[in-house]
Amino acid sequence: MVKFTRTLTYYKFTCLVNEGGEAKEKVFNVTESNENKARKELLKSVNNCLVMKTEEVKEKREMTLDEFIANSHVVE
Repeated sequence: MVKFTRTLTYYKFTCLVNEGGEAKEKVFNVTESNENKARKELLKSVNNCLVMKTEEVKEKREMTLDEFIANSHVVE
């Protein structure tokens, strides 16, 4: 069986979030290859979020041909 290796890039944000009047630290993973786009996506989806730390994560994954095709998109 043929295996493909793919490098996934995403950003891990450590944020302070206001929950019921209390500030709690939470970690969010945003699957975007561009940090600015990832930050905008995070701020759109989470209210009252103060970004404390941003970390780029690159992860290598092995997958079968079917998984590779399912997780890929074609740019024309």
